[in-house]
Amino acid sequence: MTRRTPAEERAYLAERGVRVVCISTYTTDLAALDAKVAELREAGHRRATRSSLIRAAVAAFNVNRYRGE
Repeated sequence: MTRRTPAEERAYLAERGVRVVCISTYTTDLAALDAKVAELREAGHRRATRSSLIRAAVAAFNVNRYRGE
């Protein structure tokens, strides 16, 4: 398998509609996210990832019910 250069990798992901971003989060929140991913995997969802769980949470988010942090 041939490795892509960073520019090639960005182009490859962009073709697929993927963009890599960086966010800041608290260690405790990250631990909770990892625990949820582990739960999903134990339940048989082998391809569960942090990204997939965040995407699901964003899709389910109801802005009208948000009360702030």
